[in-house]
Amino acid sequence: DVGSATRYWIEQGEAVRAAHGMRVMVREVFKVERALEPAVEAVLADRAEAFIIDHPEGALSALETLHRAKAGRGVFVLDRCGGAGMQTDGIGKPLMQFVRVTPGYECVAEALLGDVRLVDDLPSVLAMFPHGALPGVFVTQSGDVLTEDRVVRGGAGSSDAGLLARTREVRELTVEVETLDQTLRAQLVAAHDAESQLSALADEVERLRDR
Repeated sequence: DVGSATRYWIEQGEAVRAAHGMRVMVREVFKVERALEPAVEAVLADRAEAFIIDHPEGALSALETLHRAKAGRGVFVLDRCGGAGMQTDGIGKPLMQFVRVTPGYECVAEALLGDVRLVDDLPSVLAMFPHGALPGVFVTQSGDVLTEDRVVRGGAGSSDAGLLARTREVRELTVEVETLDQTLRAQLVAAHDAESQLSALADEVERLRDR
């Protein structure tokens, strides 16, 4: 479910990634309302599978490695704060309002989604800004995107789950497995206790017979 470059870095292992300053993938730091996953995925696009990286030098060295290994084209997101959000109060709602971010990655989230507004439709935005660059990025719940330079991207996507949806499913399955494991352990303890009680009763029966 990821590109060749991202797959390359996953296969290299955590220690190699850490040497370049890479931490986690962007998709792993966002928790989004299920209904809005298409919107966030559309805005992030290929950045959803990007690795968050500590410093520009690490990103440049990672690109050089990809060139040497002929491992495809990679995307890296620098973990840096800065920049103000767009001034579009009254137009839709901030997309960040519907996103929970892993602590420590707030700057990354703000850089990627801070200037994005969730709107009902794109025509109303274009009607409000008929000429020139737009003051930010606009996205509908279904994932149609209008960028600052007036590029429109969208349409009907694949029925397969997107990157954020798959990440959420992995989280949910992990919790389910942990819950089942705890239940199984409790049942095993209960079974062991029952077996001990049964053994004690059997011993008591034998003791009574021997009187």
